[in-house]
Amino acid sequence: MADDPVGPTAPRTIGPLIGHAAAEKTLVDAWTSGQMPNAWLISGPKGIGKASLAYMFASLILKGEGGDLFGDVPVGLEMAPDDPVSAMVINSTHPDLVVVQRTVNEKTKRMREEIVIDDARKASGLFARTSSAGGWRVVIVDAADELNKNSANALLKLVEEPPEKAVVLLVAHRPGRVLLTLRSRCRHLRLGALTSDQVAAVLAAHHADTDTTAASSAALATLAEGSPGRALRLASVDGLALHGAMLEILADLPDMDIPAQHKFADRMARGGNTETYRVFSELLLGWMTRLIQTGAGHPPAMAPPGEADLSARLLPRRSLDQWVGLWENVTEDLAKGQGLNLDRKQVVLNLFSTLQEAIAQ
Repeated sequence: MADDPVGPTAPRTIGPLIGHAAAEKTLVDAWTSGQMPNAWLISGPKGIGKASLAYMFASLILKGEGGDLFGDVPVGLEMAPDDPVSAMVINSTHPDLVVVQRTVNEKTKRMREEIVIDDARKASGLFARTSSAGGWRVVIVDAADELNKNSANALLKLVEEPPEKAVVLLVAHRPGRVLLTLRSRCRHLRLGALTSDQVAAVLAAHHADTDTTAASSAALATLAEGSPGRALRLASVDGLALHGAMLEILADLPDMDIPAQHKFADRMARGGNTETYRVFSELLLGWMTRLIQTGAGHPPAMAPPGEADLSARLLPRRSLDQWVGLWENVTEDLAKGQGLNLDRKQVVLNLFSTLQEAIAQ
């Protein structure tokens, strides 16, 4: 959403990577070969570690070891926590690094929905000057599917005519939305979703100070659908309990407990619960997506706790096309609520009402 915060699961603070050893090896091999592609498209589902991989690769490049076949050849991307180059990359203070991403609109004071050309021009400025240390320059675009036409074309010029020792790392959740001409000039590195065990390992590494049990970690991993970033966000707002509370509201469809709806909606509207509301929105759409996939004959490999029975009961009440249309309506209502900054309680109540009316027909 447009005002996503930079929280504890922001890419620059996550590492070491789990589950992407093959991708790390691909990048290290390209770097140590001395024939590095000047542009990479790193794609895959949201929250699986693409941006973390890009920041780690940028650290290796800016450290300068191995790319010219001299010095120690790195075997992976992980660096020591006190490595000075890595620290500057993590904090976006390295003079030879530019991160291109959505920025705040100074007029509206809200995060833009897309990356505009002024943001992309920061990359042009970096490539127009020499490296501070005579080494490489790196641009990270996070995420490339958020570039608008003008900013994408500005980056295309850099990729088409790159200066020496310059590389662009494009992170993309939905690579099909990246400008085709830009996409075609990149070496494409696809990352897959992690297994539940790998997601649970990430949770264990980053929530060692919590009371998360093995069972709840496994349940969070399943609910996150292979995305450790999403699993961490769920854990930060007690996502399992939130998912359970949502299913309790939906369990009686087409009848619904009105007081329970209002209590739930009040929680979503409470000050300081913006992230909880955001996670609820994702959980609702995720449940509907899995229901539709099941109806289309492609059920998820593992259903999150409590969903299977509810979906099995509700699925026959509407045709698959009607479920898809309902998903589109819910998606549009959530986007409208966000874009117009509508009262969150009313948005939640309207969503429940939309589901109730559709299923009661």
